[in-house]
Amino acid sequence: MSGTLLVVAGIYVREGRLLLARRPPGGRYPGLWEFPGGKVREDETPEDALVREWIEELDATPAGPVPDGFARDGDVTLLFFRVRGLLGEPRPKGCAAVRWCGAVEAGLLAMPPADAATLHGTLVGATQMAASATRLRATAVVNNDMKLARDASAAAAGALMLGERARQELRVLLDPPDAR
Repeated sequence: MSGTLLVVAGIYVREGRLLLARRPPGGRYPGLWEFPGGKVREDETPEDALVREWIEELDATPAGPVPDGFARDGDVTLLFFRVRGLLGEPRPKGCAAVRWCGAVEAGLLAMPPADAATLHGTLVGATQMAASATRLRATAVVNNDMKLARDASAAAAGALMLGERARQELRVLLDPPDAR
């Protein structure tokens, strides 16, 4: 990977809210919101780097990181991890600020290109999952496989609930209750 900087970032959701960190002033993308993480050192694994960076930036430890994809941004390769748990309460230690927000709100924030693309992919993925599950349910009904039809219905309902929650978030953002 000569000439490429390897960076890790963690995606953590608690009660339907994403954890984001604001980049400090100076450096690349100052003041933008991102999935927290940072550079992988030569002597560490990406998972170890994620733990170290979260402790340095957020004073919290990610638990159970699972690889979730990658993105390129010029000479930087970002490895994204889904974080399954969190030890400690995040606070701004090595970052400018910490924020919990829904996916729609996060999509309205200024983010580095790779973080924005990953967020968009997550939202599009939920929509595609609902459509695929609905098609699978129809096929299962035609083939008289009621267990598969029930499972597909449950998957479609979960994805649709995620989409409805995103629509509700957008309505609140665009027309806050206290502004009425």
